[in-house]
Formats: sequence, structure tokens, C-alpha cells
Amino acid sequence: MSTEIHDEKSNSSTGAMLETTDPYLFFNLGLEIFGVKLAAIREVVEPQPFKTVPNTIPSFVGICNLRGQIIGLLDFRIHFGIKNPNHLGIYMIFENEHGAFGAIIDQIVCVDSLKETEIDRKNAAPQAVIPPQYIDGVVQYKEQLVILIDIKAIFSKEELTSIAHSKMMARAV
Repeated sequence: MSTEIHDEKSNSSTGAMLETTDPYLFFNLGLEIFGVKLAAIREVVEPQPFKTVPNTIPSFVGICNLRGQIIGLLDFRIHFGIKNPNHLGIYMIFENEHGAFGAIIDQIVCVDSLKETEIDRKNAAPQAVIPPQYIDGVVQYKEQLVILIDIKAIFSKEELTSIAHSKMMARAV
């Protein structure tokens, strides 16, 4: 099963003012809900068989072949220090300058639009259990504080170097 995700920017008007909204994908990691801009996600797929890659960061669990493309798999539960349940989760596929990656998450909650004025980008880091460089903001969503993740900034330079090297070594095998 694959869910194709498309970038749709919507506008909502309040009186004479036009306020831009952006769609966000909300997902679970453990008991927490997180969000990411929908435009940053290529698709969501069911778990695929993967090959582990040794000598890389702990959250980089391996690589898989998704319709002929090699995808690096990052377990967000491990990456963010959230208790890892005993199931595979689903893969949220995204791309950055180093190629395609799949983030293993527990489940999709929903897709909903947020107004820029709803997002607190200044006070996000002190309340977060994840490193501040990954955080795009915090929003009050359905009576719960939700951390919005900047998926393009999800790796440090050292992690990207390690992962890129691991993906190249795995392709050579």
C-alpha cells in the first residue's frame, strides 16, 4: 500500500484579510504526536524488507529497495529517544540533498492545515524532548502540544556523512 502525497497550498480568508495555511502531516511516535509539512513528504508506504548497514548512527536502521530506488531508513523513535515499540511502523518517504530516506514512524494521525499565526517558532526548544535543531515550531492541536519537525534539518553534517558512506558501501555489495 502506498499513499502518494502532493503539495497543496491553500488559502483561507477571514474578512478582507487573506491568511496562508500550509498542510501538515501529523503522526505518532510512541504516545506523542508530531507534525511535518506535507510538502516535504513524498509518500507514505507500508514496511518493506530492509538490509541492515553496520557502523552507522544507531537510528539509521538500514536500506531498502523501493520500486528500484535505494532508500535509507531512519527510525524516528530511536533518533528522537522515544521508546521503541515492538512493531515495524510505517515509512514516511522524504528527500534531501543526499537522496531519498524513509522515516519509520508508528502511524499517521491525520493531515490538517495550519495557519502561520498558530505556530510558535520561538518557544519550541525548551519544552522539547528532541534536539532543537530538528524543530520547526510548536502548535496547540486538538488540546495537545505538537512539535513540528523540520525534516530537511533532521541530520547533522556528521550523521549525513556517515549515512552517505553507508549507502555507498551497501550499493557496492
